[in-house]
Amino acid sequence: MAAALTSEGLVVEADSLSGALARLADESFDLAILDLPGADLEAGVEDSYPGRDPLAASRELRPFTDLVLISDGDPVRCGRAFGREVAAVLPRPLPAVDALLRAHIKRLAGFRRARTRGVLVLNAFAGVKAELAAVEPALAAALEELAREGKRDPAIVVFGDPELAQAAGTRGDEPNPDAAVVGLGADDAIDRSLGEARTRAIGAALVLVDAAPSAERLASAIYGGARAYLPRGSLDLLGRVAASAAARRHGEALGVKIVETLARHGILTGVERTRASTPQRDIDARLIADAATPQPHTAVVPTGHEVLVVDDEAVVLTVLREALRRGGYRVTTAASAEEAIDLMQKRRFDLVLTDKNLPGASGLDVLRVARTLSPSPAIVLITGYSSYDSAIEAMDIGAHDYIEKPIRDVDDLRFRIRRALSRRDEQLSRPKPTRTGGRAGRVLVVEVEGPRRQLLAEYLGKAHHVTAAKDGEEALTLLKGDHFDLVIADRHLPGVSGLRVIEHAQQLLPHCATVLYTVYPSYDSVQEAFAAGVDAYLVRPSDDLKKLGEKVAEALGGRGGILLG
Repeated sequence: MAAALTSEGLVVEADSLSGALARLADESFDLAILDLPGADLEAGVEDSYPGRDPLAASRELRPFTDLVLISDGDPVRCGRAFGREVAAVLPRPLPAVDALLRAHIKRLAGFRRARTRGVLVLNAFAGVKAELAAVEPALAAALEELAREGKRDPAIVVFGDPELAQAAGTRGDEPNPDAAVVGLGADDAIDRSLGEARTRAIGAALVLVDAAPSAERLASAIYGGARAYLPRGSLDLLGRVAASAAARRHGEALGVKIVETLARHGILTGVERTRASTPQRDIDARLIADAATPQPHTAVVPTGHEVLVVDDEAVVLTVLREALRRGGYRVTTAASAEEAIDLMQKRRFDLVLTDKNLPGASGLDVLRVARTLSPSPAIVLITGYSSYDSAIEAMDIGAHDYIEKPIRDVDDLRFRIRRALSRRDEQLSRPKPTRTGGRAGRVLVVEVEGPRRQLLAEYLGKAHHVTAAKDGEEALTLLKGDHFDLVIADRHLPGVSGLRVIEHAQQLLPHCATVLYTVYPSYDSVQEAFAAGVDAYLVRPSDDLKKLGEKVAEALGGRGGILLG
């Protein structure tokens, strides 16, 4: 099986169910093939998951992974597995001819690949509709039509008696069904019934309901091309099984149509029809080679931190995972924003390292969800398309760092991970400012221009105890002799700059929040703000005083990573 899948992508083998579940907990997979004895489908047997069965554990760990089960030939148990919406069941005995088994495994991988391609293309199209329509109107119109087709409900047809149609919850007159339910009598031959169904419902996924189930008929159905097999006594599961098969087939057919559409418009030709991975634009080639090379056994001191790494490139995920594991971190990976969000809602992470540009939801969506968690993890965003607007948006939402691709230096990556974790821990440990006289927190405002300094001080003074300094030298004197909960400084101060003031504040007052602002914003100044670890980067704060007050209050609350744009 591993050999059959090698040409499809990275294959990982595990020699035990507990080992497989551990890998699923840490890494993202498109397909998971689990060898489960029949008894394991009924009850939890793994010490790691007491009281829960392996299917439930696998589904909870990776709901976006297609599960394929290898099990005994018991038709009732396999029917129950289909009822739990597994992608496929491979009943024993497996095909005696290796070529047949390989072909079946590759077919399952092909189904998943077709669905994935369709989702990727339509997600990308949704973000560039107007631009594409301007330069390739025919392609844009074709993709728009396919997007509408993707939103329709999958269709199911039933070839059998009314009881089957009622159990499946559908009619028998669908002209282009995604799935066909086929009723089998005790005297019906599997091969002939499959052939007749394929003729009547071309391209549909076939679900067989057998009145005379047996291990032999189950194997003939599955290895003959049926998507699912149910004993007649399990009709209560038919609605779910048929709907699951129809939804998968609907996605696969759509994916094929999308690839064909791209090819007709000259987007994919020849060898280009296989998605070309471009990991070397994201990761230095030496790091790829190093991650793939077995390392001599050396002691790694665990940091105790849980890190989630999110990227849609398998090679990038592998390199980042190995680099951080060798740095002592426990690393879990996700191949999409949706998978990352699902994991964050189930498990606690200390830091999330995510690519900004992901298929479907983006790394910024991951960041937004992370900021709603309590306690929220540190967030480090990586991107191959850096810009001022992108960096500003990242800091606005709450990123602790912003790393440009390609990543060439593992030591620098680990340093920035440590720095982000340290900043997050410092923010979480800040005491809430005490409230006296109706005002909370002591704020130092450093601004050289008199009218602006007075305006900022008077407005913030309504909610906080404010001290104003006219330049960096005066601010340093005040910091050495007094305590402040927050320092807000102009980046372009004469003499001692705003950055130097903030650095001194962080050294002298470990729990002091810091805000840097400027009237001359630039990409370099945002990068400086990330490097300095400020809680907020503001642009022209006097233009929106109400917003300024809200953001300063957030910084004093220890939320960090905020911006007034």
